[in-house]
Amino acid sequence: SAGQTPGAVDGPDAGVRFGHISALVFDEAGSLYAADTASHAIRKITVTGNVTTISGRRAGDLLESAPHLSEFLFPAGIAAGGTGILFVADTYNHRIRLMEPGGKTQTLAGSGAEGYADGIGENAQFAQPRGLTADDEGNVYVADTVNHVIRKITPARLVTTYAGSGTPGFTDGPAGSAQFHNPFDVRFDRSGGLFVADYGNHAIRKITPDGMVSTFVGDGVQGFLDGKGKAARLYRPSGIAFDLEGHMWITDPHNHSVRHITPDAQVTTLAGAGFIGTADGTGSGAQFHFPSMLVVS
Repeated sequence: SAGQTPGAVDGPDAGVRFGHISALVFDEAGSLYAADTASHAIRKITVTGNVTTISGRRAGDLLESAPHLSEFLFPAGIAAGGTGILFVADTYNHRIRLMEPGGKTQTLAGSGAEGYADGIGENAQFAQPRGLTADDEGNVYVADTVNHVIRKITPARLVTTYAGSGTPGFTDGPAGSAQFHNPFDVRFDRSGGLFVADYGNHAIRKITPDGMVSTFVGDGVQGFLDGKGKAARLYRPSGIAFDLEGHMWITDPHNHSVRHITPDAQVTTLAGAGFIGTADGTGSGAQFHFPSMLVVS
């Protein structure tokens, strides 16, 4: 682990400080990258625990430039692409950014103005995008949070709406008419299903490759209840990760817990007591304070 006191300090494990981490991703070498939202920066944590800022000046504005001169405004999502590329949801700049291995950053899509428009590159618009993920073909899928939709960006920078009507709601069905409410994160399972942490609906939704949306876990009512599928209850889920066996792990921030979901939608609480705390321990003996995102190594 690295960093226990809020701040923005690079260095070895003991002296490191982060502002607020909203997303994490591993690269092929085992280094961990963090979207340090409050520090407006992307940080790298090596396997030995050394932390460096690879992009972002922590000034909180947008600038396309060389490594360490790029700027972000509350970046809240990060995903790995091929050949060392990282994709970043530059949330309050309403853009998706592409970061090269050396740290140089450019805009992949988004005009910088909050809005909702499909199109190519900077002609498209987003509204506070957050979680994102990439498929094997280089397409990027984005939880476009305030637009209540899931967007797709092709390698040619074409942005389309992958699922969601654009109106907040809780409706299953074909992708174009389905409704989400402030989706926060997206992740693929091994079968190509795209799972959505539907924050405002207290649910995990699933989008099949043929474009059908269904509710995988949760009934739309906030709560803290283990169970199967819609019998389980969550409270504003925000982060999703999958392990190699196809099991899902989610952060349930307002329940201050981490939940485990099997491929057949059985929900159990892995860790967390349901109330705020900082205690280490096993299962309900551990305590969290609004955990936001997670990654499985």
